[in-house]
Amino acid sequence: MLLAALAVLAVVAVFWTDTQRGRKLLVKWGVPEPSEPQVKTALHYRRLRWACYPFLLAATALVTDWVVGDDDYSGLSIPVALLLSAAIAELLALPTSRHAPPVRHPLFSLVPKWGVAFYSITVLTTIVLGFVDLSVAQYATSMLADNIATGEDSPFAQHVPFVVPLVATAVVLLAVAVVLRMSATRSFSADSEVDRALRVRSARVALALGAVSQVFYALPLAYWRIPAIAGKWGSPPNDSAVDWAHQVDGIATLPLVVLVYGTLACWPMLASPPNRRGLFHKRTTGVS
Repeated sequence: MLLAALAVLAVVAVFWTDTQRGRKLLVKWGVPEPSEPQVKTALHYRRLRWACYPFLLAATALVTDWVVGDDDYSGLSIPVALLLSAAIAELLALPTSRHAPPVRHPLFSLVPKWGVAFYSITVLTTIVLGFVDLSVAQYATSMLADNIATGEDSPFAQHVPFVVPLVATAVVLLAVAVVLRMSATRSFSADSEVDRALRVRSARVALALGAVSQVFYALPLAYWRIPAIAGKWGSPPNDSAVDWAHQVDGIATLPLVVLVYGTLACWPMLASPPNRRGLFHKRTTGVS
């Protein structure tokens, strides 16, 4: 963990002093020839986020390791840390944003409707499958006791209370909501071109990180008992709980596979700029 923290600090130090990154960020998100003041604004935007990375990457990894008890699972907390960094950076930018005119933009001028719908599906899937998974909680407890007695491997989430994925879902949802709200309602810069580019980037990247965090971090903590039971007993004995687990597992497997690969496919599309025509020709005037 110490080596990882030092590596993160080294990376932050390199990116902190790289002024070309601010220029590239603006060019990528719709400012073709940024001036020096515009680049300075973009650097401030980036540095607010990079300043949060070392602490939040370490904190989310430590909390995950403490709650789940699996070192390998801690790596899946990285998208959560990046999302929390974005939300905190938006809050830290509030004093600066007070000096800019409060131009509002409709949410769907910043992010696509399908992106919001997809993220909503990931949240609902986690909650619904989590409660369905609880239907076999008593049987799963019995199975885990047998595994411990016989020395067999147990599911990684065996000691994770159901409240943990619910809290994780709530934290991710709150972080996404904060970034989307700030992006839509407050200005980051008095320069309208830079302000628009940074708002679009913040909103789209937050939505992408929210979907990834939900599917790869929160969902596996909520839905694990039914797959564990279905995997342990290949042919259901005369037991209603095992039979129920097999039925649910058979129904849920394909949609979950689609959701996982759909998230991997949607992530780069959400976290990338919209097409140039959409960015420059479909702007909303905004209401002060």
